[in-house]
Amino acid sequence: MPNNPRKIGVLVAQLGTPKAPTAKAVRPYLRQFLSDPRVIDLHPLKWYPILYLFVLTLRPARSAALYANIWTDEGSPLMVHSKAQTKGLQERLGDDYRVILGMRYGEPSIEQAIKTLEAEGIDRILVFSMYPQFSSTTTGSIYDAVNRAANGRRCPWFFDRKRQMPTLRFVPPYYDHPAYIDALKQTITDETERLDWKPDRHLITFHGIPKRYIDEGDPYRRQCEETAQLLAAALELSEDDWTGGFQSRFGKEPWLEPYPLGLGRPRRAPFTGRLPRLHRRLFGNARRDWSRRGRIVPRRRRRSTAPGALPQRPPGLARRYGEHRAPRAFGLVGLTNPPHSAHTFPPALR
Repeated sequence: MPNNPRKIGVLVAQLGTPKAPTAKAVRPYLRQFLSDPRVIDLHPLKWYPILYLFVLTLRPARSAALYANIWTDEGSPLMVHSKAQTKGLQERLGDDYRVILGMRYGEPSIEQAIKTLEAEGIDRILVFSMYPQFSSTTTGSIYDAVNRAANGRRCPWFFDRKRQMPTLRFVPPYYDHPAYIDALKQTITDETERLDWKPDRHLITFHGIPKRYIDEGDPYRRQCEETAQLLAAALELSEDDWTGGFQSRFGKEPWLEPYPLGLGRPRRAPFTGRLPRLHRRLFGNARRDWSRRGRIVPRRRRRSTAPGALPQRPPGLARRYGEHRAPRAFGLVGLTNPPHSAHTFPPALR
């Protein structure tokens, strides 16, 4: 292995994406993603039967349809933008650095990126995570993957006897960095200038995580709230001009609140009446699916609505009353984690 003591490797660590918007391509991506104990921390004996018997059987086709809605001619938006970021960073840093992209889930993987740097004789690596706010479910998982790839597996039964390991450094969370806040401000300003109407308020949203993780010490919520405060100050928004929220719940466990679709709208009485035949069929389908706004259940099994969240209507009635999209009066600012043209979190969990 040649030594290149001068050159420093820069690993741009990103979430990942399937190779194609098809069930066949989504299934292995989803399996790797949902097998990560940082993401789903249930015991494998409890979680794996659910994952392999139900989730990986039913969800890939639905997720593939969602990916198809955001797919471009160049491929996955996340992959397209990540490659552009990697190329731009390489041009700015110059020849003394080797910038390479590595995905936590999917390809090119973090393991492949580390092997490439080692093959080029680079023994100093800076890991630049694309997650501005720290969470054990995101940045923590990046740390796991990088250390395993660079230092080898250390399980007694699967021990990689690596004799040479690179020096690692990690870019700390940059949720409050002035350059990050300025970039967000510029993006929002450019978008609002293209509108032919003026938003009454701004809704700043972040991807949610289970509330239990925060209770156990995860700093994600605090860092998100600080980002939102700094961004609102940079945009010169008063307290009445903006509100924050957390999106994309998954499963029955309580997630971070407030939920975006419970904000900015008057509360309506819950829908509990009998449905025509068509709506009963839509209602039955909705009962088995998790929407971005929560779960829909029939009256006899109706559960209490989370504080601040809107009661749910069947999909057909939701479209009829215009509840399937955000209100026009809001300027939506998706500060999800990491950057993604479709609110970042993979459609696999939408």
